[in-house]
Amino acid sequence: MKEVNAMKAVLAMILEVSATPKPGNVDRDHDFTDTKYEHFLVSAVSSYPVFLQMVGKRRELGSWIRKLVNSSKFMRGGGNTHLGTFILISPLVMASDEKNVFQKAYEIVKKTTFEDAVDLYLAIRESGAYIPPSDTLSVYDDESVRKLREEKITMYDVLSISSKYDMISDELVSGFERVKRYSELLLSLWDLGVNEAIVRTYLRLLSDEEDTFIVNKYGKEVAKDVRRRAREVIDDFSMSKLLEFDEHLISRGVNPGSSADIICGAIYVALLRGAEI
Repeated sequence: MKEVNAMKAVLAMILEVSATPKPGNVDRDHDFTDTKYEHFLVSAVSSYPVFLQMVGKRRELGSWIRKLVNSSKFMRGGGNTHLGTFILISPLVMASDEKNVFQKAYEIVKKTTFEDAVDLYLAIRESGAYIPPSDTLSVYDDESVRKLREEKITMYDVLSISSKYDMISDELVSGFERVKRYSELLLSLWDLGVNEAIVRTYLRLLSDEEDTFIVNKYGKEVAKDVRRRAREVIDDFSMSKLLEFDEHLISRGVNPGSSADIICGAIYVALLRGAEI
């Protein structure tokens, strides 16, 4: 069972990046300048040994995320690939031996320590990911790391703060509501074919919410525009309109990274619930 649940985590990452077209993000037809499709594949496969160790564990969430970040860089170049996915999916992998995976995953997050918070900060630094500037408890500020230790600020505390502007943090402190919702949608679409089910679920998420990665990096107006365009594609769907939307985002370098992470989590849960390729 451990091996299967770990393999499903890897498969979820591979299916997410391979879903095409996935407007604005890396897929089989699009690379970023510094990070390519193949980098995501290597990142996913390199994570398997850590995922295998994590299944059934209940402590040291921050340390597991850090191990995943560093394992994922084995044999590859490029920039950050899966930081948001690792943060989101790690509690789910740890709890994947439980029937009520969401409840147990939330309990794991709730019981995190200040050591987990420190490891999370170090994992973010080591990933090379873009993180918006912060006036309090900044990831790249050594004084903030010292404060985490001295005041025993837990990972749950840190995520609660960032949940106000980051949908991945919000998922962990709110019980994985989006992952649950979109995994159910994904399963309802599964018979359309894996690729189409994932693309349509991703598009629905883009139309439902403003991606916080876009908000933090490009501004709220850009995020609103992405949401509006996604709604227009859904309301009058055609492959040509989907491709046009994809090209619009790619040409402007606007990538809904947090939405991709949520979809990866949804794919993982769908696979745990018996979805087959």
